Amino acid sequence: MTMTRERGAGALPAPVLLLIGVFAVAIFGQGGYYPAAQALLAVGLALAMLATLRTRGPPWSELRYPPVLACGALAVWALLRATLGGEPSDASGYVLMLAGVAAVIVVCGRTTRTERDVLLDALTALAAIAALTGLIGVAWHYSPWALGYGPVWRAATTLTYMNAAAGLLVPVGLLALGRLADEPRSRVRAAAACVILAGAAATLSRAGALAFVVGAAVLAGLIGPRRFARAAGPPALGAAIAWAGLLPSIVHPHPTPAIAALALVAGLAAATVLARPPSLATRRVAVAAVVAAMLALGAGVAAGGGLSRIRADRLTVSESERSHAGTVALRIAEQHPLAGVGPRHATLAWAGPGSRTFVARYAHDEYLQVLAELGAIGLALLVGLLAALALQVWRARRWVASPGLWAGIAAALVAAAVHGGFDFLWHVPAVVLVCAALAGAARSSETATAVVARRYRRPPLREQQPKGSVVT
Repeated sequence: MTMTRERGAGALPAPVLLLIGVFAVAIFGQGGYYPAAQALLAVGLALAMLATLRTRGPPWSELRYPPVLACGALAVWALLRATLGGEPSDASGYVLMLAGVAAVIVVCGRTTRTERDVLLDALTALAAIAALTGLIGVAWHYSPWALGYGPVWRAATTLTYMNAAAGLLVPVGLLALGRLADEPRSRVRAAAACVILAGAAATLSRAGALAFVVGAAVLAGLIGPRRFARAAGPPALGAAIAWAGLLPSIVHPHPTPAIAALALVAGLAAATVLARPPSLATRRVAVAAVVAAMLALGAGVAAGGGLSRIRADRLTVSESERSHAGTVALRIAEQHPLAGVGPRHATLAWAGPGSRTFVARYAHDEYLQVLAELGAIGLALLVGLLAALALQVWRARRWVASPGLWAGIAAALVAAAVHGGFDFLWHVPAVVLVCAALAGAARSSETATAVVARRYRRPPLREQQPKGSVVT
């Protein structure tokens, strides 16, 4: 009997394995944006739900979970609005994405604490690999892992889109920092956070930077500034060193991969060494890392006006295409305020110079996109969904055993909500499903055990045994 218990405890259940596979397909399959990858995601999520039903029974309580109900309400309204427009199939994007979100929340909500931790470890590892592909892409000017954007090269990772890469890496990076606050001496977690933050910085995403600042402020407020500095300091320093070494490849037409590789190694060394109080032996490694970092910084400064190029291209809030698309979306919402024009019917077109007509598929603002397509009703349902997620994550603080993990999840979801106002991230399944997994992880099945233990505070069974008895 003991052998059976140990074997069962060491094996991951099928739903968790299937979810990890789904996230791998989404992250490494261009974000799951295209139909072939979406078909694999749908099959994987369906199998995960079936496996959950088979191994753990019908999820009646999860189906009454407010975020799941909110997903259903928004999906029903999108389908109804598309039907009123004569094309029910136009709502397929909304319906499938919301069904995927609900499925991930349900499956994650039925995991044990150990299974949840393994799932989050897998998510962090997948994000770190994706970030590494972005760093490699910029260092070698390898497309599509990096893309030339004006005078600079930006990391696009396996998602092949810079802002979507930031939309994935920023929330997972905040999650990694939150978990590092629970285990500040973990060198593995520090190294993973370093790579993820460096990859996020290499995207040069302005909205990603804003989302990270907001999320970091939330994280610091929830765990305390001192714990935040202790957790975020080593990986942030390592990421800064890695980014400095990447700077010549970012701004020059010819890549310098040797400098980038040296800086990445130095950054990882700095992050891992500083994660623990350095001894005499590790101080030498730290000195070597600092020397290498200074070389990388010197090379970055010598990049010939590199910082000025980045400042001129990225440190600006004006971008004509996005501003025009947002203006057109607002105009559509004014003309159809209550129900919108229907899914896939928001034509964002405007006249440009030279009598040319410009057309954008997305408003680069998910809130405006929903308002234009589904009207005030759809926007209200979306706000209700976000509010339900926020409320449930806030309630989870009472029973999650790891305060840093809970704070990291909260900060990650806040960052994702902020970033959604600046790009079409919610049309990228990799970003949406990862955020759904974080929301579901805050409500794993450890909650019932933790609540009962706190409420009744009964001693463990072994402590209740009389002397001389044998526990079998």
